Amino acid sequence: MALFSCLTRHSWYNLNMKAQTNVLNVLIVGLLLVFLVGPSFGPLLGYLAFNQTDRTSTIWLSLAFLATGGIVFAVMYGLMRKEGLSFSDLGWRKATTKKAMIIGAVFGALWGVFGIMGFLRFAPDTDIFKFDLFRIIVVLMGVIIAIGEDVITRGYIMTQLQRLGFSQWRQVLGSAILFGLYHSIWGFSIFGFAGSLVYGLILSGLFLLGKRSLTPAILSHALTFVIGEPFLTMSIFGYVRGGI
Repeated sequence: MALFSCLTRHSWYNLNMKAQTNVLNVLIVGLLLVFLVGPSFGPLLGYLAFNQTDRTSTIWLSLAFLATGGIVFAVMYGLMRKEGLSFSDLGWRKATTKKAMIIGAVFGALWGVFGIMGFLRFAPDTDIFKFDLFRIIVVLMGVIIAIGEDVITRGYIMTQLQRLGFSQWRQVLGSAILFGLYHSIWGFSIFGFAGSLVYGLILSGLFLLGKRSLTPAILSHALTFVIGEPFLTMSIFGYVRGGI
């Protein structure tokens, strides 16, 4: 809510030019995530779920996410350069704690297993131990997506909120709400938003627990994809068909 207060006439003109730039950049990146990346989890997701096989749908959804997410990443990078920020300022390759790494690895593995279990609800006879080219490709795309998302929503957004004077819990909440919104708002369901919000809260918490290093969050997020894909994504199509 504090970010929106910055947009009121009184609050906005009380901000210096640097702070105004930070607010605008957060809004630009946030709106791009919601309106450019978000439709992948709404109209596109619905079309694929009812018109393509799960394997084909998974490839197309991953490609769409990579393409739109790549645009947002490029815009973010341009804004970073104008501000004189580097990826190390966002927590890239920054020293972290063993505690955050262990918690991140355990959570990532559990979330991946949760994704597999979700898919088995719809296809209980699936061989989850089968590794083929399709699985390798989806996992690789998933890892790239995880890195990009964490750099944007954890590294960039939370760093900007910190520079604006937001407390740590507000940074976590703001990042998680944005994460939940663009994953669910176009095909909104309480189930989808709640799941994405919780996932975002945990990943943002790992960012802080790891002393603002992106490594624990990326490890956790990427491990979820390594273990859970392609079943994690394919389970989403099952939920869409089921109206959840």
